[in-house]
Amino acid sequence: MIVVHRFMSAMVAIQQLVAREFYYHTPGGVIPLDRAERVVKKFAALYGVDESRAADQARRRRGEARTRLVLWPDGGGLGFILIATDGPGAVKEHERLQDAREARQRVRIREYELAMLPRRGDVPRWTWRVELDRYRDLIDEGCRYARREDQSAAVEFIRRLQRWPGFNGVRTQQRAILAAMRHDARRAGRPPLPVVERLPWVRAHLRRTEPLAVWVAEETRRRALLHVTR
Repeated sequence: MIVVHRFMSAMVAIQQLVAREFYYHTPGGVIPLDRAERVVKKFAALYGVDESRAADQARRRRGEARTRLVLWPDGGGLGFILIATDGPGAVKEHERLQDAREARQRVRIREYELAMLPRRGDVPRWTWRVELDRYRDLIDEGCRYARREDQSAAVEFIRRLQRWPGFNGVRTQQRAILAAMRHDARRAGRPPLPVVERLPWVRAHLRRTEPLAVWVAEETRRRALLHVTR
């Protein structure tokens, strides 16, 4: 079981799992915070999501499905996804799993999807990108701002782009959107848009986890403090 404090850390954990052949997954969901421990105990009893390394390796030797549960903060609760390897097991019997290798069954969370994409000078690798329909809408939006005489909306849009998580697939899309915006601004006779010198990278080894009970207690306390200060 993997419990993290940030959505981006969950994306890293899921990317690493799929790269290790945990291809079968549930759609992402949200568990209310006050039900989190009860739901996780059910998953542990059914699928062994928190079993020891020795038990996990025994499943592997028997050719059985091994299952992981990834949890992260999401609104008023915990975002979660179950993700498993190939092989028989309770998770295959009780859950409607999708295969991350199939284009229509990719792991999709919020506006991002996990895909196997080529890399310049390297073999294809798993990486996150913005879903393609949303990506096309963003190109249109950015270019529309770039053609305006008032560049304030274009500048703010570029700042939003820079806050995207820095996975390789996302960075490729960022560069393409910025190039399209510069092209349209130039054709419309507008001044050059601000130069983006660096796009963020994600540290792919980031995987800090902690016991669920500790996480829930800290998150409940944090939200109570926020409620008091409003």
